Amino acid sequence: MLAAQAPDTAGRAALAELFEAYRTPLSAFARRRGLDAVSVEDAVQGFAVKLLAHGGIVGAGPDRGRFRNYLLAAFRHHLGDEHRRAHAAKRGG
Repeated sequence: MLAAQAPDTAGRAALAELFEAYRTPLSAFARRRGLDAVSVEDAVQGFAVKLLAHGGIVGAGPDRGRFRNYLLAAFRHHLGDEHRRAHAAKRGG
């Protein structure tokens, strides 16, 4: 996990490998929340892109609890953000 926190190319490769290991549990979580197959894939891929774009897993650490819980909480926030964005009322005219 520490290698995945590095901002270089090796860190991105380690993050991609780590994310691939957690892809199935994240997909299962999204399915349990009622998303269809296409939406699940979009949500998981969007989360991966967001992790890579915004510094990955810098906030994770052994002193903050289990990595799986950290990743699940981050994914839950991502799903909430996507839901709010999709259901936002348009303002103005």
